[in-house]
This record gives sequence, structure tokens and C-alpha cells, in this order.
Amino acid sequence: MCTTACYDKALHDQAETMDGTYLPMQFLPFEEAKSNPMLANFVKYVGRDKADAFAAYGWVATIAFADAVKAVVATDGVNGLTRSALFTGIKTLTKFDADGMYGTVDPRQPQDLGVHAARAVQERTSSCGCGRQRPARSTASRRTP
Repeated sequence: MCTTACYDKALHDQAETMDGTYLPMQFLPFEEAKSNPMLANFVKYVGRDKADAFAAYGWVATIAFADAVKAVVATDGVNGLTRSALFTGIKTLTKFDADGMYGTVDPRQPQDLGVHAARAVQERTSSCGCGRQRPARSTASRRTP
């Protein structure tokens, strides 16, 4: 098994070596761009040669941001967009899927976004992805929104 960090051009270049490797993904495979307009736009504007999992997550986060802004503007107008209002707008995204490019999630639920780091910090351990556990970093210097 490999994380989505493995999902890039190198995966295809090393197809024989990677044969039989499982890759859990939260977004549609780039090869299926014709099946989804949002994914097609992602591949078109990012570029097939630069498309990787990190770019996909950035794209999806930008779509979530835009949807939250639209929710705020719809209720409070363009002058109602504040930091606080944006957090309220994010709470309206209860069935977010980046127009079908991403598996449906509720951003209010960290486990739906795959944001396990926050839970790991709370539990004082984090996984390195290699089957071992290591102590979590201190959160003493972290700022909260």
C-alpha cells in the first residue's frame, strides 16, 4: 500500500514495479478527467505533467474556499465577507465534493477530510506511515484561529 503521495507521473513510469500496490484516493484518478468537468479543469489548468495528489488537494481546498465565500456573499453580501463569516460559510459545506472530483465529505468533521493530524496531536502520538508510532510535536507554539 502507498499513500496518495505516490500518485504522480512516477507511478505510471514505474507501473511494472508498482503493480499490485494499493493506493487509497479521495479524488478521481486523473486518467478519468473526461468523466468529470471539475477534474477535467484541474488537469487542463494544472497540466497533466504537473498533476499530483498535492496539487489535487490544493485544488479541492480552493474550491471549498470559493464555495464558502459564495455562501457568505449569498447571505451577507460582498461586504459581509469577514474572517468570522468565512468560518461560518465553511460550516455550510455539509456535503462537499468539489463538484464530484472528491469523495463527499462534511468539512465540519475532521475525520471526513482525512485530517487525522489534529487527532494525533490530541492523542500525543502521530503515525509516520511506516507502522511505527512516534511522539507528536509540541503544540505549545501553535496559534489557533
